[in-house]
Amino acid sequence: MALELINRSWLEGGREDHVLNSLHLLREFRVVETGARETLRADLNINNTDLDALRFVVDESATRKVTSRLLGSYLKLTSASVSALVERLISVGYLTREVDKRDRRARILHATGAAQAMLESGLQRQVSALLSAASTFSAAELATVEKYLEALIGALAEFDPRPKRGMAT
Repeated sequence: MALELINRSWLEGGREDHVLNSLHLLREFRVVETGARETLRADLNINNTDLDALRFVVDESATRKVTSRLLGSYLKLTSASVSALVERLISVGYLTREVDKRDRRARILHATGAAQAMLESGLQRQVSALLSAASTFSAAELATVEKYLEALIGALAEFDPRPKRGMAT
């Protein structure tokens, strides 16, 4: 939100302000990153919540059984909303549901191979582009960028109600 207040008009006046320019570029990065997410979502022909759900099922299935309850907890959705979401993703061929062999009342969600391939392909193209761009900078330049971004994260962390995550050092 704070970045949305920063615009090019602040930068006019004959002098280049590196602080404001860097914050404007960070805002522009967020806009472009959101656009890339929208492209992936549109390629899959699903909404944002469905994309979050699909990514969660793909990521978490590697280490644990994903149920509708777990998915709902992650997305902070009611059971009725999760049921509708799961049905949508099953109907378009992105999820399957199977009975848990240990607890026959539970249903385990799995991403289909097609969904995994489409999701991974779209994300891999984005990751490759980011890695390619980042690889053009020296280690010292990247260390400066890391220090800058860590400072910005720290400046806004107190306003984030989510549990704190460990910062990379």
